[in-house]
Amino acid sequence: MQLHLHSKAALAERRNEDMDRIYTISNYYDGPIDGVASVNGEPHIYKCIFDEKEDEYLKIYSLQLISIECFDLFMEQWGIWLRWEVAFKRGVVAADSHPALPEERKRNEELNELINSLTQENNAIFKTLKAEFMLPETPSWASLWQVKWHETNT
Repeated sequence: MQLHLHSKAALAERRNEDMDRIYTISNYYDGPIDGVASVNGEPHIYKCIFDEKEDEYLKIYSLQLISIECFDLFMEQWGIWLRWEVAFKRGVVAADSHPALPEERKRNEELNELINSLTQENNAIFKTLKAEFMLPETPSWASLWQVKWHETNT
């Protein structure tokens, strides 16, 4: 998959352009696969579309508008994952404890149920856009990532 990725220097040059923010990256393979991002300032779930025939991810994303309530739940869950990631890198927890610390596992499961319920209630209104990602100078999990969404030609 060939994504449009840029450095922090390129981001500084593009400061005047309309950019949206990547808030979470739930899966990553040569670029963000899914998570939560803004589209024109509104929170959306994004999912990279996989082309079965080509056996690769496209540069096209399916986007679903979510409520502020749902966004807040995603951000709480993201905090749980970030705390797990820090503990994992320090060797405090094993990989099989992913994606939550033992003391946060129950809340993480509750969040999954709440998020699934809210996203299904949303009547699944989707739009499809191409993404141009702007990377921070030192990439980390969604910190300072930005995206410029483009209409698709399909």
